[in-house]
Amino acid sequence: AFTTEYDVWKDVSLTYSGTGTYNELIIFFDFASPTVSGTYLIDDIVASSGQSAPAYDLPLDFETASNWAGFEGAVITVEDVAAPQSTGNSSAKLGKIVRTGGKDYAGVYTVVDTPLDFTTKSTITARVWTSAPIGTPIVMKTEENGTANNSGDKTVSTTKTGEWEDLVFNFAGLGSTAHDKLVIIPNLGTVGDGSDASTYYIDDVVQAAPSSSQT
Repeated sequence: AFTTEYDVWKDVSLTYSGTGTYNELIIFFDFASPTVSGTYLIDDIVASSGQSAPAYDLPLDFETASNWAGFEGAVITVEDVAAPQSTGNSSAKLGKIVRTGGKDYAGVYTVVDTPLDFTTKSTITARVWTSAPIGTPIVMKTEENGTANNSGDKTVSTTKTGEWEDLVFNFAGLGSTAHDKLVIIPNLGTVGDGSDASTYYIDDVVQAAPSSSQT
């Protein structure tokens, strides 16, 4: 491969054919030039199949790559499903949200590749397990990442404790949006203390058309 610019970072791709197992990688700069000199900076050496990575979009679970982050006192980790969360959930992985101190709006978010279109699929469902009391509010909203443009808070209260339940958030009327950021804030208005009642497990975040009972 040949460079096409200088003093800027450039991605250089090399294609290898054939098969074999190798344990050594050698890089030559300006190969075979008797007068080669200079400094070369390299980073992020990656081997791949050459196929494009699949888009990171809804539906989202935690079985494959997950790109969630916490803010203002909430953290999210990906963990193996274990008792008691294994009852009623056949997944291998889940997301665990713990709210500890910080702000009363501490939550988590993820940014998807494709802006959300609610024209026909106007609901987002998230599976939630918590030992917080019944009636705990769970807020979901969508935003255009990096701007103040957002859907407004959509709030659904839990109806179970110590069990999985599907919480359905209604985004009807938004239509096609520029929103590519999904935000979840458990128990908005209360500062978390890191206890079991401030811990929330989530899985299977799915966008769908409303059912007949939701219209």
